[in-house]
Amino acid sequence: IGSGLVGSEMCIRDRYRRKENSMKMKEQRGEDMLSQDVKLMINELANDVIKMFQIEIPIKDIDHAVELLGGRVEENRDDFCQYGDSILKHRDSYVIRISPFCTQERRNLTIAYELGHLFLHMGYKTNHNIWEKQKEGKFVESMDAEQFRRANFFSYAFLMPEHEYRKILEKYADGEKIDTKSIAEYFCVPRAAAVQRGRQLHIIK
Repeated sequence: IGSGLVGSEMCIRDRYRRKENSMKMKEQRGEDMLSQDVKLMINELANDVIKMFQIEIPIKDIDHAVELLGGRVEENRDDFCQYGDSILKHRDSYVIRISPFCTQERRNLTIAYELGHLFLHMGYKTNHNIWEKQKEGKFVESMDAEQFRRANFFSYAFLMPEHEYRKILEKYADGEKIDTKSIAEYFCVPRAAAVQRGRQLHIIK
C-alpha cells in the first residue's frame, strides 16, 4: 500500500476504534447494538473502505474489488462442501470461499457479508490487535445475532452506498412508484436486498 493509503488506513482504524468504544458503552447499558449510531458507523466504515481502496460503484466485478482489498475469492465445490460460504485469514491476507452454485446477485451479497465480518469482527484494517489475535483459517461466527446483523448491514452499505442509492432511486422513482427491479439490476443485488436498503435509509416503506 502506498503512503497515502497507509495514512487513510490509520484514519479508518482510529475512527472505527472511537465508534467501537462508544458502541460497547451502549451495549453495557442494554441498548440495541443496531441503533442509529451503529448504523451510521457502519455506513461510514463502508464509505471509508470504498474511498480508500478506490472501489467503483456499482461494483460490477466483486472478485476484483476483493483483490483491491488485499484478498481473493475462491470457488471450489469440494471446499464449499467442507467450509460453506466463509472467510479465512491467510497470513496477512484473507480468502473468501463461496458457493459455485448461486446467482451473481446472491454471490455479490454473500461476499459483501463476509467482508463485513472481515472489517467489523476480524479487525482487518480496523483493529491491529484483533487482527493479530485472529487465528489462521476459517473465521468462526459467534452465536450472537448482533454480529450477524452488523455484517449483514455492512453488505448493504458496501454494495449500495447511501449517496449512490439515493441518486439511483431518484432516477427510477415516479412519484410514490419506485422501480426496485431496475435499482436491483443497477447494483447487481437481489431485488429484496434493494428494497431492504431503501427501508434501512427510510426511503422505502
